[in-house]
Amino acid sequence: MKLWLASPEHLRNLLSAQWRQIGISAVRVPDAPGVFRSLGVRR
Repeated sequence: MKLWLASPEHLRNLLSAQWRQIGISAVRVPDAPGVFRSLGVRR
């Protein structure tokens, strides 16, 4: 979440009144390095 808040484009999407639904996910796979993060918005 901190990365999205630090990104002007993502922050603009998060704070926009035009979106009615938001979905946030994070997936960690032990066999793959790192974490996959996703942000989806819908009008």
